[in-house]
Amino acid sequence: MQELVIGIEVLIVLLEVLIAFLCVIGVGLIRFSKGVMYKLWSAAWILFTISSTVVILSTSIEGLSLIDAVSAGGILLSALLLLDGTHERRRYRSREVLLYPIVFTIGFSFVPIGIIVNLTYGVVFTPGACLIAYACFSSAIQLRKKSLLKDFDYYTLSIGLITWGATMIFFPLNIFVDALAFQLIFTTTGLIMTGAGLLNVFIRETTENLKVQNSIAQLISSIVNHDIRNYVATLAESIHQMQTSSDDRQFWLDLSSEAVESMTDFVEEIRNISAGMTRLEAQRELINIYDLLNDVKQRVTREYNLTEDAITITFSEDMTVLTNSIVRELFWNIIDNAFKHGCQHLLVQAQKGDDFITLEICDDSGGLQDDVFKFLNDPNSLSSKDAPGKGLGVILIKGLSFLCGIRFKVSNKYADDEIVGTIFSLQFDMHVPA
Repeated sequence: MQELVIGIEVLIVLLEVLIAFLCVIGVGLIRFSKGVMYKLWSAAWILFTISSTVVILSTSIEGLSLIDAVSAGGILLSALLLLDGTHERRRYRSREVLLYPIVFTIGFSFVPIGIIVNLTYGVVFTPGACLIAYACFSSAIQLRKKSLLKDFDYYTLSIGLITWGATMIFFPLNIFVDALAFQLIFTTTGLIMTGAGLLNVFIRETTENLKVQNSIAQLISSIVNHDIRNYVATLAESIHQMQTSSDDRQFWLDLSSEAVESMTDFVEEIRNISAGMTRLEAQRELINIYDLLNDVKQRVTREYNLTEDAITITFSEDMTVLTNSIVRELFWNIIDNAFKHGCQHLLVQAQKGDDFITLEICDDSGGLQDDVFKFLNDPNSLSSKDAPGKGLGVILIKGLSFLCGIRFKVSNKYADDEIVGTIFSLQFDMHVPA
């Protein structure tokens, strides 16, 4: 390791800053990070900060040492984690997970090789530094595409990533001049801004999620009152008809039994939703969505007196996704609303990706109003005071998709350049995150 030209006092301050941020921000990142991208970015930040701390601790050693090998391996692995996060790539299979220790070992081996062939510090660390720089810049670009809200937290994180990546040019500079002292200062600045930006973004999103869940909880209360009245009215009418009609008594008996069964299922679903309100997010598990959709299909078919081919489900019966049982109510509201507004045929199809499944529910009910269309596609609409539409159905569809952990959007369905219906795209995760 090259000898630093800065004093011991500055060195101690830098070391204290790194340790403080690693402990305080690191714990916050682990606690509040959600989603593949943010979790992997957090892991990369923590690992690189540890590697930087090791670099500072080894500055008293003249030339390269085996302690620097830990830093070299950590830097290379941090770059891979950043890139995986940017592309939201989960390495959940055993063979893919092995790539992490392999990459660390490759980075670790650079230092012993450098010691043997008498390479300089700059030469040994340049490959990992270039990869980190590329990963940071790619992450900043992805953040710009992903973030709809360009606030202070966004700019802090973006500048932090760019600064972090830019400081990596000091590694190849060390081939020609001793720039390690300046690199430590600017890299620490980039790490501080990145860590603080990540933590602020996570806390803000958690706060927004809690606000949305509070809105949904109030909505669910209204839905319970509304739907229970409908079930009770159906049950009362069935009992009345059984008492006054002798010819169709069996029909009305079956209808009343069905109303009681549906009401029981509905109450159980609402209990699940209420339980989800007590946690940061509803518990998700792998669920067969074909069975749920088929149950909803039979329910809608009976209620609207449809033929069996009015609703077509084209994907296989063994398809499972990561969600929760509340998704049944989401399917019900989307399909019920379609036939309530004149749909003649509804198609449900699926497209399978590497880590997710996109379910498309296509109707021919004439499309949505502009304000409804905008509301459903706006990721922040549940925090808005204004709600479109004539009832609670639109808000419930949006709220239930949030609770089910679904990436949700709607688009128009065209025929001869005219809008004839709506396509609801629901993107589900396929695997339980590690």
